[in-house]
Amino acid sequence: MALGVDVSDTTTSDTAASLLPTKPASHSSPSQLVRREDFDLLSVLGMGAFGKVWRVRHKETKHIYAMKIMKKTSIVKRDFVDHTNKEREIMAEMSYHPFFVGMRTTHSPSPNR
Repeated sequence: MALGVDVSDTTTSDTAASLLPTKPASHSSPSQLVRREDFDLLSVLGMGAFGKVWRVRHKETKHIYAMKIMKKTSIVKRDFVDHTNKEREIMAEMSYHPFFVGMRTTHSPSPNR
């Protein structure tokens, strides 16, 4: 599971609402999915129990984002599925809040990963 947030401009005057729409500009059609392969992994920003947060660059637009990549097997094994789903819901709801970084998209490559 990957969660993407825009970190290309971290000035205090920006609000989370200015970080939308939910997909990079080159993916204007709903049928075009944002994939992990669309990004270059630049550096690790943080690590947690289920994965890492990476600083990434979109290959086409060159915009910088933070991407949280989580290991589904670890989440399921430790029975944190509900917790992880709730985290995603909260991030989606808070995307317009001025004190939170807006979530751009979520992606799940397959049910078994």
